[in-house]
Amino acid sequence: MAETHKLKDASIIELSSLVEQPGQLKSLQLLMQDIDKHYVHVDSLLVLIDAEQLNEAEAYAVNNLAPFYRRQQTHLINLSDEITASSRKYTAEFIPAVSNIVDGYAILLFLAAICTVWAGYTLGKAFKQLQRENNTLNAEIKDRKELQQALVESQEQYKQLFNSNPIPMWVYDQHTLRFLEVNEAAIKEYGYSREEFMQMTLRDIRPAEDLAKFDERMQSINKASNAASKRFFHQRKDGRKFKVELGSHALTVEAAIFPRLVVAVNVQEREEAMQQLKKSEKQLREISSSLPGAVFQYQMDHNYSFSFPFISDGVLPLCGVTPEEVYKNPVVLYHNLHPDDLIAVQESTLASYNKLTPWEAEFRVWQPEENKYKWVRGHSHPSSKGNGTVIWNGTFINISSLKETQEELESSKAHLRALLDSSPQAIYLLDEHRKIVAFNKVAECEVLTYSLTSLDKGLDILDLIDPIHREQFLDNHAKAMQGHSIQYEHGTGGLWHEVTFKPVYDAAGQIINITLSVHNKTEQKKAIENIKKNEAQLSKAQRIAKLGSWEYDLKKELLTMSRTLYDIFTIPYSDQVPSLLSLSTRFHPDDREDALKLIDRAIHAKEDLMYEHRIITKDGSIKYLSHITETVRDEDGNAIIIAGTAQDITDRKLTEQEVIEAKNLLQSTIENIPELIFSADTNLAITYISPQCHDITGYPEENFLGNKEAWIKMIHNEDQHTLLTEVLPKVLEGTQQQFELRIVNRNEQIKWVIFRLSPKKDEKGNVIRIDGAASDVSNYKETEAKRLKLTEQLLKQNQSLQQFAYIVSHNLRAPVANLLGLVSIYDRTNPLAPQNEQVVDNLVKSTQLLDSTIRDLNELLTIRSQVEAVHELVCFSELMENVLTALHAEIDQSEATITYDFDKAPCTLAIRSYVHSILYNLTQVAIINDEAIQVC
Repeated sequence: MAETHKLKDASIIELSSLVEQPGQLKSLQLLMQDIDKHYVHVDSLLVLIDAEQLNEAEAYAVNNLAPFYRRQQTHLINLSDEITASSRKYTAEFIPAVSNIVDGYAILLFLAAICTVWAGYTLGKAFKQLQRENNTLNAEIKDRKELQQALVESQEQYKQLFNSNPIPMWVYDQHTLRFLEVNEAAIKEYGYSREEFMQMTLRDIRPAEDLAKFDERMQSINKASNAASKRFFHQRKDGRKFKVELGSHALTVEAAIFPRLVVAVNVQEREEAMQQLKKSEKQLREISSSLPGAVFQYQMDHNYSFSFPFISDGVLPLCGVTPEEVYKNPVVLYHNLHPDDLIAVQESTLASYNKLTPWEAEFRVWQPEENKYKWVRGHSHPSSKGNGTVIWNGTFINISSLKETQEELESSKAHLRALLDSSPQAIYLLDEHRKIVAFNKVAECEVLTYSLTSLDKGLDILDLIDPIHREQFLDNHAKAMQGHSIQYEHGTGGLWHEVTFKPVYDAAGQIINITLSVHNKTEQKKAIENIKKNEAQLSKAQRIAKLGSWEYDLKKELLTMSRTLYDIFTIPYSDQVPSLLSLSTRFHPDDREDALKLIDRAIHAKEDLMYEHRIITKDGSIKYLSHITETVRDEDGNAIIIAGTAQDITDRKLTEQEVIEAKNLLQSTIENIPELIFSADTNLAITYISPQCHDITGYPEENFLGNKEAWIKMIHNEDQHTLLTEVLPKVLEGTQQQFELRIVNRNEQIKWVIFRLSPKKDEKGNVIRIDGAASDVSNYKETEAKRLKLTEQLLKQNQSLQQFAYIVSHNLRAPVANLLGLVSIYDRTNPLAPQNEQVVDNLVKSTQLLDSTIRDLNELLTIRSQVEAVHELVCFSELMENVLTALHAEIDQSEATITYDFDKAPCTLAIRSYVHSILYNLTQVAIINDEAIQVC
């Protein structure tokens, strides 16, 4: 580019040495100036392109470089035309001169021709150089256009990237804080349209309480640098607030605008999720700590290294180590395992890892404090996390008592057989042919009682069976010999028996005998029927009373509830009873913690409790429950069962709330109405009075309560007699009364008060209380007096206006009649007719007279509207001067002479505007009618 500039400068200098005409020199000088400026703009454009400021380069080329290029082309064309014209002119002048002196100046002519040829060659060379320069410039412009097109395409790509970005983004002016551009994500996030955004500033999306901090923050930001991410609260169009994380970048300055790009990330949901996660983790720890045993999470990697990401505090009583010790060194958990169980645990863990099958193991853990081993059962489910990592979630449970029970069970089998012999049931041992092999005492006694037959071994049991039931007996016996256990109930003659067939196996597992047990359940049946009847009655009573019962076995952690309680909680009745923990999820969130604390208190405190709380049913409605609990304890005083009743008291609570709300509403109404409300007994002693008594009387409420004399003394002396002798006796007889009287308040001011007294009667019709209300009507009384006075004034004013209308109607009719007559004689067909001029003059006079009359009307109406104006001392001479000044133009036009004399009555007491209007109208009428007027 520098070489091109040098070639162009050399061509211009060479061309300037050849031209001599002033016009050519001027065009060449303008061309050189434009070329110098062109160099500056080209360099500036290259700087912008090198800085990759493509938008600014495009605008700079269009606004600055293109105009210089057009002017440069114009100057080149003008200079070429001037040189061509000059050459032609010199040639035309030179040829005649040469013809005259050709003979004497042949040599000079030859030299001139050579100079002309040289000059033409030089000009041609210069024009070629300029043409090359022009081609270079055209190529440069073409490159600029291609660059401009690339800039436009790049700008479109950036704009699409900006608009389609899922994160809210915008560009704003750092001086005015106005939005310059927003993307679609910002429009969706904040709820404003693009047009609304363009009319807003950054302050409009900030909560009002944060604007001070926002202004401080904006002042601290360097407008030319990027801003670090910060978290702030923003506000949507609907007023909802949410937390955002902001990052901004300064953009290139354009036309005194300092744009900045902002990216806003909504972190509200993320933080809420984190809080919920922490809350869930806390709940998980609380639940796991309350569970028997220990809850754990076990992890093994591909290299078989293992760790415990989580283990609850229950590991300490089970394995003798704390969770912190396990986290630090997981191997410590295996130190106290029985040597015979350690290998089995490790092998089962590897098998579960390789096959991803549930891990189950029972092992013994040494307890130094108790000096014995505890049996622990471990159970967990594996899940693969990839890369050979497996995580187990499971539990460790102390099963020592279960193991001890199993051992005791094995050792007591013999004793159990003996106990069966002492069973209250009749038990028979039958062979495959139904022969009696053995029987117990109860069987012997029953056979003797009901069959009057002695029972012996070898007897066919069918001999003792009623023929009607023998077929059924044979069928059941055959099924029992096939390994089936049969049990059914049989009733005859009011007697009920439970019959059971069970196979007896030998050591090889072969059926050798059948046990037949017959249990007399007659009394039990009767008892069950009575219980069912009582339960039905109880259930019905509970449904009517909305009362349910429950029982919680602390050792078994088993919750039992009545059918009514299922209905109260709107839980489907089923065999699977909900746990206390799952049932507590129905407790109202605000009451759950307190209710569970009270249950825990019932466990530890030796007292019965009564408490209330709310529940949320399946359909979202809220119910109120009242609980009465009783704790059952063992011999050592430890709580084993908590029993209680729960009654649905929602209707009562809602009624109480309605009563409270109605009471509060009544109290609020009484305290906010302007009237004074009070109640008195039949002795006229005040029992209640509203706070408005201070506004009306100036005395506080305490001054009247129970004090009959205080409020009677406040009654005006002239009204006390009427109140005590006429009004109050009728009220005490049971008649409502309303009357007006005067009171003297604390500031010795007299107020008019309207009293309304209503007697309240008992069932016998005797008055037991007087309720009343008192309203301050002093303002009403004053307003009524003013209204009567105003009515009187309006009547007088209306009478005056009627008189005025009667008088003025005659004055208005005359000029209107004149106008109508003049219009009728106007010659419309010949506007130049002689009579038309006179008609027009009369029309003007009649119109002026009509205008004067209308102004008189307006003036008088104004005077009438000022009936209540203040009377003052009015001087006629002063007002006359004002009138003459106002009518100056009319007096000059009519050449009238105005004379007046007010010596006999120079002043009067009247309304100034009224007197001014009279003088004005009289003077105007005298001028119009050209006659003297005398006013007495």
